[in-house]
Amino acid sequence: MSIPRSTLLITCLATLILPGDVQTQESGEVTGLAGATFGLTRLAGSVEALVGGWVGLAFRDRFAIGGFGLGMPGVVELEGAGLRQELRFGYGGLMLDFRPPDEGKILVGGRLLLGAGNAQVRAQPIGNQLGSDNFIVLEPQAIAELPRHSLVRLTITGGYRLVYGVQDLPGIERNDLRDWTVSLSVAIGGAR
Repeated sequence: MSIPRSTLLITCLATLILPGDVQTQESGEVTGLAGATFGLTRLAGSVEALVGGWVGLAFRDRFAIGGFGLGMPGVVELEGAGLRQELRFGYGGLMLDFRPPDEGKILVGGRLLLGAGNAQVRAQPIGNQLGSDNFIVLEPQAIAELPRHSLVRLTITGGYRLVYGVQDLPGIERNDLRDWTVSLSVAIGGAR
């Protein structure tokens, strides 16, 4: 599953429009966040790039919740049975982000991605679909946010993607889609 251009465009526009402070009745601060993510992961024994975007709300800069989506800009070439095949892969869902209070240094926290994904196996060069399957994704991550400048946040994450329910992909097993991820996120928003 590749990320549609319209999704990327909406994410970029939200990055410019969404950020801003809102005061809650309990004098707590709720701010909007939007960003882009660029990462690496291992799929079916190959290291591949992931790109995506996310939008969400941060509560006092200690907890954030939002939606995310990631996909491969390319495909994974598969070895198998004398037939050239390729794997397409993407996932998205809910992001929960936890951080300690801001002390002006590098912030270390945790993130949990809960969602679903889709993978397709296609024959090449014709492009006939040989199999497609939806699956559940759970990805715990450790995050480190670098000291920020104004409203721009730079976050490095490392995690492990777990998938459940993979059955209908020829030549692909659940463990081919489970592996490490590392990413760099650039976001705009949050408290000043």
